[in-house]
Parts: sequence; structure tokens; C-alpha cells
Amino acid sequence: RNSACLLALVALLLPWSTSGVIFALIPWLVGVTFFDLREFPRALLRPICLLPIALVILALLGTLLYFITRAITQPLSRLTEASQRLSRGELDLTVPVTTRDEVGQLATSFNVAAAQLRENAERVQQERIEAQNLQNNVGEFLDVTMDIADGDLTKRGKVTGDVLGNV
Repeated sequence: RNSACLLALVALLLPWSTSGVIFALIPWLVGVTFFDLREFPRALLRPICLLPIALVILALLGTLLYFITRAITQPLSRLTEASQRLSRGELDLTVPVTTRDEVGQLATSFNVAAAQLRENAERVQQERIEAQNLQNNVGEFLDVTMDIADGDLTKRGKVTGDVLGNV
């Protein structure tokens, strides 16, 4: 029985080899001479019947593998894209957290870090505005002081809390 399967496999594969048609006739002649011919068609059909089943199983496994791979790589791709945008200075972004595994923890940490960067940038901007206002007020106060020192008593300085607190 196993020899009939082997003969069927050789008979199917050998004609497709580079050896040509002459070597394809040898298994057929050996099969006719030494094996029961009633077993041969059944043995020939068994691999062919199993082929569609194997192809369906292979397709299902491929589909399953595709979805598993996509479930892993898609969140990582979103994180990669978001980190690249963050490095370009786009601070108003968040990554959706869809899982509670390591990738979800990474996304949560990314969102926290992005929020801290956003808060720091807003604080630095506010401090920059306050420093510019202070510099302008001190400059105006010094201009008035210099005018008064030159004898122009008609000038009045604008008194603000930041100037008096720092002068």
C-alpha cells in the first residue's frame, strides 16, 4: 500500500522534472509489472483529495497569522508614526490605547510623556511672554527715569507690579 503511494507520487512528480518524458515512463512500467493496478488509482487519488483540504488549512493558517501579525504591528506602527510626529514638534497628539498588554502600556506611557511635553512647552511659552513683558516694562521705566534725570519732569512712568518687584 505504501509502495503504491510512493509510485503514485513518483509518477506525478517525475514528468515535471528536468529529466524529460523518458524517465516518466519508467515508474509506469514498474507499476504495471510489480504492483496491483487496482490499488494504483486509489493511491493516485488520495494525495489529490488531500490537496484541497491542505490548501484550505494552509489558507486558514495564513489568514490567522495575518490577523495576529496585524494586531501586533498596527499599534506599533501608530506609535512609531506618533513618535515621529512628536519629534517634529507636534505636541497635541495622543495614541489610542486599545489593549492592556505591553503595547497598551507603551501607548499609555507615550500619551503621558506627550502630555508632559505639552505642559512644559505651554509653561515655557508663558514664562517667555512674562519675561518679554517684564523687559518691556523695565525698559519703559528706565526711559522715563533717564528723561527725568535729564530734567524733563513732565514724564510720568507707568508703575507695574513686576517692575517695582524686580527693581
